[in-house]
Amino acid sequence: MDANVRVRLAAALGVVAALVAGHMASSHAVGAVLARADTVVANAKSPRQAQREALARELNFKSHRRYYETRIAQDLETQGLAPVSVTEIAKVQPFFDELDEPRTLRPGKTLTTDHLVLKASVEKVRFRQHGAVVAARHSVLTVKNRSDRPIAYFVKAGVADGRKCKARGARMHNAMALLPGETAEVAVCAGGGAVKVEDILVLETTPLGYVYFSRVPPAAVGHDAATAQAHRPAIKAELCTRLPAVRLANALREGQVTWADIADFYTRHPCDEYQMPLSYRRAVEPVAELPLVPPTGGTASR
Repeated sequence: MDANVRVRLAAALGVVAALVAGHMASSHAVGAVLARADTVVANAKSPRQAQREALARELNFKSHRRYYETRIAQDLETQGLAPVSVTEIAKVQPFFDELDEPRTLRPGKTLTTDHLVLKASVEKVRFRQHGAVVAARHSVLTVKNRSDRPIAYFVKAGVADGRKCKARGARMHNAMALLPGETAEVAVCAGGGAVKVEDILVLETTPLGYVYFSRVPPAAVGHDAATAQAHRPAIKAELCTRLPAVRLANALREGQVTWADIADFYTRHPCDEYQMPLSYRRAVEPVAELPLVPPTGGTASR
């Protein structure tokens, strides 16, 4: 029995004992006190139970549109963005699969899609090897958002000759989202050579959606550890530590969800408070109500 419950029970029984010992109450009064003692014990709650109930009340409040709107307004102010309505955030976000088949880019060559310009080059990139920082020739892929909309994006690229990349440096870049005109310089592999572009996915979003998706750990959408370490958004926004990146990555690999599903959800929801259910699918018509799911318990550091 919880310590608080024992204290309340002892207090109730102490009252009964005092009444009986002093013959100062009728049997009816004693019965009433006993009934009261039963009520105290029945209503007594452990600290853990009280905490769970308080959290449930908090989550119920946070599930309402008013809380979501308040959070959106706070994030817009923090990032210095123009006000945007929930109605705007709820609109359909166009998705594009911009590569029909893999393309090989020799150094100096470019690939242009509806939203991106990709250019291959060979440049020196710093990386740590055997405890020392060295600079070595790398195949580099520069990705630029050529559109007039903020985008969430996914580009998969490797070396064209099929060799296994044994060493790879990093250039800090936003691996998740790009503003109009923003570029990402991706170190593909040490040694130089042509780049093989294997996949290009794009989701148009809002400026706030750009911020929100930039906070999602790259591992959650299938990026490797090197890309995750190189991810550095050019905004004041920390990565979400409570987001279940491994669970999402596994679901993505197993075909339970798609990159577009994850991008569509997390460009609408701050990932420190809302977790995407694996049943979620990219909205193909305006979302009727936001938030789409109740928030998770607790709030991660922002």
